[in-house]
Amino acid sequence: MRIENREIHWKEGEMVVFDDTYDHEVWNDTDKTRVVLLIDVVSPFRGPLAWINRGIVTLIGKSSFVTEAMKKHLEWEKQFYSRLGKAS
Repeated sequence: MRIENREIHWKEGEMVVFDDTYDHEVWNDTDKTRVVLLIDVVSPFRGPLAWINRGIVTLIGKSSFVTEAMKKHLEWEKQFYSRLGKAS
C-alpha cells in the first residue's frame, strides 16, 4: 500500500488506519483473496462546516458509485449464501 510517498506493508492479523484524503493506492500481489473492512469517520467540524460536511457525506452515499457498489455486494452476498445452502 502506498500513501503519498510512503509504502506500507500490511501483515496478517494487523490493521492499517489512514486518512484516505491523501493520495493512496493498494495492490494485492498474492494469489489469495483480499478482504477489506472500510470504516468512514465523519470529520468533527463545527457550525456551518459540519452541515456542509454532512450534506456532502449524504450526497456521496446516494451517488451511483456507492449505490452500485452496494447493489453488487448484495448480489455477491446472495450468491455466496446460496452456495453454502443458506438463506440470506
